[in-house]
Amino acid sequence: MKKIFTLIAAALMTIGASAQTTTVGAEDNTSGWWTAFSDYYTIQKDQTLHLEFTNYTSKGENWHNFVFVLANAAGHSADPNAADYAEGYKEYFAVRADNFGWGDCYNTAILESNWNWDIFKDVMDGAYVKLDVARNGANIVINADVLGSDGISYFQKYTITITEAEAAVVGFLTTEKGHFVIEDSKTKTLPVIFDDWGDNILIKKTGVKAGDQFKFTAEAYAETGDAATWQWGPQLLMKSNEDWSDLSMSPVTPDNNYTFTMSAEDADKINNFGGLRIQGMGVKLLDWEFIEGQSGGGDSNIDEIALTDFSTWNPQESVETNADGTLTFHAVSWGGLSKWLGTGDWSAYDKLVYEFAAPTTVDVQPFVQYVDPAGGADGINETNYTAAGVTEASINLNAELKGAVKQFALQAAAAADIVVKRIYLVKSATGIQNVKMDETTDDAWYTLSGVRVAAPQKGIYIHNGKKVMVLK
Repeated sequence: MKKIFTLIAAALMTIGASAQTTTVGAEDNTSGWWTAFSDYYTIQKDQTLHLEFTNYTSKGENWHNFVFVLANAAGHSADPNAADYAEGYKEYFAVRADNFGWGDCYNTAILESNWNWDIFKDVMDGAYVKLDVARNGANIVINADVLGSDGISYFQKYTITITEAEAAVVGFLTTEKGHFVIEDSKTKTLPVIFDDWGDNILIKKTGVKAGDQFKFTAEAYAETGDAATWQWGPQLLMKSNEDWSDLSMSPVTPDNNYTFTMSAEDADKINNFGGLRIQGMGVKLLDWEFIEGQSGGGDSNIDEIALTDFSTWNPQESVETNADGTLTFHAVSWGGLSKWLGTGDWSAYDKLVYEFAAPTTVDVQPFVQYVDPAGGADGINETNYTAAGVTEASINLNAELKGAVKQFALQAAAAADIVVKRIYLVKSATGIQNVKMDETTDDAWYTLSGVRVAAPQKGIYIHNGKKVMVLK
C-alpha cells in the first residue's frame, strides 16, 4: 500500500508563516470570507487530528472566529475556474466556533457548548484553542477546548456522521474578519501506520537545540506483506529531509517508548530543514511529544552526543537502545562501544564524559583515536583507565590533536552489561581569563588549554594575553 501521510502541507493564502507558528488571516482581522486557509490535514478512518492555536477576532459578529471544514479532497472549490479548484471537491460540513454550521452532513450534528453569549465575542479575542477532530469511520467528533481571554475554560463540541467510512478525508481551518496563530510543532494526526517505506510524516519544528528530545510511543504493526518480511523488522527512521543520503539519525526499532535526544549536529539539520521527518515500516506510531531540554541540565558549557549510530568492535559484543533512551553495551574484555567520526573537529572541547545509569561492575576506559599528523594509518590512540564502581568516566582531549578525531569508544576490562545514560563534550575555556600567566615573564607562550611551552611549534598559542598563530 503506497500512501504518504503529511501533517503539514502547503497552505493556500497562509499569511505570516514562521518556523514556529503559522498565522492564517490578516493580522488586522480584515480577511474576507473564504480567503484565508490553514494547511490541509488528512484524516484516515481511525485517526485524531490535534491542533492548537490562538484565536483573534474583530469582535464584530459571533462568527468572526475560526471555522473547521471537512471535505473529501484537498481544495476549497468545485468550480473548475477557481484557483483552489479540486476535482470532485465536496464538503461534508463546516462548523463554526459559535455553535453553528452547515453542509451535506450537518443535519446529523449534535451540538454542545457552554458559551456565555453576553461575553462570547470578547473572550474569543486572544483565546487559546485545543481542537481535536476524532474520526471512527463515519463518525466524527469535533471538540474545541477553549481557554478564554478571561482565563475561564469553555468548550464547543460537535458530533456528526458523514457518508464516508473508509476513505481518507481532509480538514482545514478558515476564518472571516479574524485570524489565528497555529502552533505548528503541536500539530498531530495520530495514530499513523507505516506499512512500507513510502509512508512518512513531517513534524514541523525548528528552534531545536542540543539536549532537546522527541519522545515516540509506537508498536509493531505487521498486517502487510512488506512489513512482515522486512529483514530488519519494524522500524522508524528519523531524518532531516527526504534525501536518503542525508540521514541524520539511525533506525529505531519500536519498543513502546523511545526518547531521542538531540545532538548539536542533529539539531542544526532539523532547524535548517524546518522539521523532523519520520519514515517507517511495520510500525504504528501512537503518539509523540517534543520535550524541551537544556544541554547538561542547563550547563551551557557542554554539548550532548546523541546515543545513536554506535557499533561494537568485537562480534561477540552488542548494543541496544532502551525504552528510556539509554544504551546497554553488552561488553566483552577490551572490545569497544564505538562511534566513527572520520575527522571530527573537537577543537572547541576539552573533555569527553560518559555517564552510567548504575556504578560500573568492571574497570572501564574511555578511548579516543586522533588522526596522526604524520600520516600514520592507525592514528594516535589515548585512553583513561578508570576503576570499577563509578557512575562517570572521562578523558581529557589532546590539545594538539583534537581538531581531527577519527573515533571514540568505551572499553571494559571484562564482560559486563554497561548502561550508558549520557555522553557529552565539555567546551574548552580558551579565553585569556582562564590562563594563569607568569607575572614575572610576560614573554611566556601557552597552548589554548593553558599549558606553558618553552618553544612553540606550528599552531595557535596564547602570548602576552593574545591568541597568536605560529606558522613555522
